Amino acid sequence: MAGAARTAPGGAADAMRAAGLRITAQRLAVLDAVRGIGGHVTVEDHAFIGAVSGVHQYCRVGRHAFVGGGSVVTLDALPYARSVG
Repeated sequence: MAGAARTAPGGAADAMRAAGLRITAQRLAVLDAVRGIGGHVTVEDHAFIGAVSGVHQYCRVGRHAFVGGGSVVTLDALPYARSVG
């Protein structure tokens, strides 16, 4: 696939898959030192999860969603929306 980002083995997306997370993203930005992502979390294409953020289990991070640094997501992060706090 021309122009598609690929995740290197041992990258953040692989580590999250190994933890039992459902990642449907083709491109995903996760900054280091993420506080925690619970099980059964769905992360979609082009999502951005800021540093020191936490995502509660059974939540969904939608397409192009932006989760600000230090945020705690307890409900779904809507597609194309900014979630902070």
